[in-house]
Amino acid sequence: NPYDTARAFERYLRSSGEFEYDINVLDVECGDLGVADCFAVSRRGYCEHFATTMVVMLRVQGIPARLVEGWLPASRRDASGEETILRSAAHAWVEVWFPGLG
Repeated sequence: NPYDTARAFERYLRSSGEFEYDINVLDVECGDLGVADCFAVSRRGYCEHFATTMVVMLRVQGIPARLVEGWLPASRRDASGEETILRSAAHAWVEVWFPGLG
């Protein structure tokens, strides 16, 4: 089912040992390859690479999915409640639609 497929893809990308989370991929040569293809070849990347690849894998299986980008929560910085969002807090996620699950 779509949920189990998504979980299997997530486990594969997270714990297979075949992919390396690395925020510095400037030395990766991709030529004309797209993000997912380059990541599949180099097996190195950061959240946007992992998430993009998972979205492509899910869509190939006919499972509705999209890439979502935003920021991780920041620490409160002052009494007014104003937060400073750092560039290092940027992150990408996969959003998957599971029809019939609520």
